[in-house]
Amino acid sequence: MYSGINDPRAAQLASDAGASGLVDKLDPPGEIIEAIRQVSKGHMYDRYPVTPRSDYETEVAEQ
Repeated sequence: MYSGINDPRAAQLASDAGASGLVDKLDPPGEIIEAIRQVSKGHMYDRYPVTPRSDYETEVAEQ
């Protein structure tokens, strides 16, 4: 996901929505290109490492 929000919490929300990573619009071009390369190879781009939510956390977040 390409976003103007520079916040690790946004990475969690993007991941929950199915994104393979989050890149900030203010990131250097090289970092944006690296993110595209990683995702195009089927990898996650983890500038902000995201831990999967537990079933309980998911249930609470969806309320």
